Amino acid sequence: MPIIRVSAFKRPVEKKRELAKALTETLMRVYEMPSESAGEVYVIFDDKFREEWAKAGVLYCDR
Repeated sequence: MPIIRVSAFKRPVEKKRELAKALTETLMRVYEMPSESAGEVYVIFDDKFREEWAKAGVLYCDR
């Protein structure tokens, strides 16, 4: 059961649907999985707020 985790700043649900579909299709193609195995692929979205991530010591909300 493949699991794909996506950590990113919060996005609209429509974009998550689109990405989940594209990631699932791509993984299945690359791993040569049969189409009936789509239910075995998990995509987990780990939404982050800009005050929860920093780069070079500066929070993204302060950039």
